[in-house]
Amino acid sequence: MILKELVDRYDWDLVKKRIISIYPDQKGNVDGYKNAFEELVKLEPKLPEDKIKIDVYKVKDEDGDYVSVHGLKRGEKVGMAIEFVSWKEWLGMRISRKSLGDFSEIDILCHCLWEMTYDGYSNKEVKKSAKELFGRVDKAIKEINARKV
Repeated sequence: MILKELVDRYDWDLVKKRIISIYPDQKGNVDGYKNAFEELVKLEPKLPEDKIKIDVYKVKDEDGDYVSVHGLKRGEKVGMAIEFVSWKEWLGMRISRKSLGDFSEIDILCHCLWEMTYDGYSNKEVKKSAKELFGRVDKAIKEINARKV
């Protein structure tokens, strides 16, 4: 199952209720999630080049329990951050079997929506945030390298 199938399977009203239930502190951001969801409905999925799967999992640590979402390449045990991946690729990603066994479909969709919108409520905003971040990283690397000389 790919993420786009979940987007197409559930309507916004159900997603809204569940995302507020899972993330009550996000109630004030519902309009942003709605805009993001409506954008996802219109997008066509694109198979990620490296066939990354979406992995949703529970984390328990000293700060409390929470759910995390990352990308997982076949044969790898350590996941990767995917919040800056294009939304078309998100939609084309398969959801890991373990995630489908551990969570309901609607919960997987809501956790993915939360992760996808961490840096903006549109694909354009997320791309802009990624560009700014990577620009700062490149600048810092250049500064570090200049000091070595």
